[in-house]
Amino acid sequence: MKFIFVTFVISVFFLVGCQKEQGAEDVLTDFVGYRFKQNQDIEYLITRSTGKLKLALLDLKQKKNSERVEDREDFSNFIHTNKLLKRSFKILFKKCEKVVYERSGKGKMKNGMENDICYITYTVGFDRYDKRLDEDNAKRNYLIEVKKIATLEKISNKWMISDINNIKTYIDSKKDFRP
Repeated sequence: MKFIFVTFVISVFFLVGCQKEQGAEDVLTDFVGYRFKQNQDIEYLITRSTGKLKLALLDLKQKKNSERVEDREDFSNFIHTNKLLKRSFKILFKKCEKVVYERSGKGKMKNGMENDICYITYTVGFDRYDKRLDEDNAKRNYLIEVKKIATLEKISNKWMISDINNIKTYIDSKKDFRP
């Protein structure tokens, strides 16, 4: 009995001690990977974002139940990626720095407070199909590669994505391109 207890205690210490804090690259990799999964939850994306990205996701969330058809389509197009298949993800460049905030007032950051910020340039390549991937005879229409810059901020010792911007998009098509 004592052996089982000692083994359990050692196992708990081992598991707790070996958990690594997620770095900025890990958070971005998880985020991009999640965007290509089926049955995405916008709440999951919101909890991992801050700043401009979080505001955009909250706005998109409101469109889900909108009376306007265009709004519901915007939400659906963003959340349903069942015609996309991720091929590649590569981090090209990373620049991290400490930023000292100089604003005062009612915001969360007080004057002189430091925060870590990382800018990560990456590419993501994916195929776009004419039908959902789980349907028979789905054919690839486009091969797409997008170069992006993500801004991540460390808030309360946790990396959050605050902005993502497209830099360049490459589209290879087997047929005429129609956006």
